[in-house]
Amino acid sequence: MSADVPKSILDSADITAVSQLILRERESRDLGRWQQMRDCFWPDSLIRVSWFQGNGADFVSGSMNMGHRGLPAKHRLAPILVTVSGSRAVASLAAIIDLPVKLEGVEATLWTHSRFLYRTENRDGCWRIVGFDAV
Repeated sequence: MSADVPKSILDSADITAVSQLILRERESRDLGRWQQMRDCFWPDSLIRVSWFQGNGADFVSGSMNMGHRGLPAKHRLAPILVTVSGSRAVASLAAIIDLPVKLEGVEATLWTHSRFLYRTENRDGCWRIVGFDAV
């Protein structure tokens, strides 16, 4: 980009790109768009959530397996706060994970409240996830 563009404008573009990346990753998981989800992660990414620890590609495979086993978790996401520092950014958002369950023959929905923490990197002009932790 041009050196005449103010840093605040460039930062805003990066914040938007990171926000859209995170929303794309979560929506892809909820809708079973596995290749689109896989494209959100760098190969050397590290994912640490309650049921998984490993890289992004394996996380997508594990998510696919959950879907095939009839565990269709859906995510309700709060607004995303993104902080950019050069080619890296961190993002934080609250989320509620809805998981249908059957308890003693009664269908219900289990709600899990979490905070999602993402680390992203821009490599060769492309933002992708390098770390994802759920607390």
